[in-house]
Amino acid sequence: MTVAHENYLDFFADAVQKNLSAMAGISGDAGAVELQETAFLSRGSAIIIGITGTKAGRIVIDMDWPTAKALCDAVNGEEILDEEFVQETLAEFTNVVSGHAVSGINNAYPGMRLMLTPPSAFHGDNLSIVSPKLTTEVVAVQTSLGTIFISVGFEAGS
Repeated sequence: MTVAHENYLDFFADAVQKNLSAMAGISGDAGAVELQETAFLSRGSAIIIGITGTKAGRIVIDMDWPTAKALCDAVNGEEILDEEFVQETLAEFTNVVSGHAVSGINNAYPGMRLMLTPPSAFHGDNLSIVSPKLTTEVVAVQTSLGTIFISVGFEAGS
């Protein structure tokens, strides 16, 4: 079964936009899909979730710290000062987004049987995420809180 990678990323971008509205009460506009030909350079706060099943891959939702903090505050309806809690909120946001996207892919392409691994949260400067065996694409979602980057990659040939 061969499906264009853009179709996969569209499911994730759509899920981000819907969950920004549902969880944080804000809208987001997805930009153009770009092929990621080098390591993914984090803006400061990255959540990574593995994808298993008939295709192996991963999703990264990434943003700078001010955007991460503002998104956490919006999701929780109050100012959050604990950095670990901010990362936990972003991990749960990414988990919900990924669950919706993978369900959409599995429904649209019967037989895919994609599943998710638990999220991992990373925060810091100069983070580089290298996925050498993945064909990866990125889309930026512009929000009133800042830009959220979605990177989705699957193993070539899987």
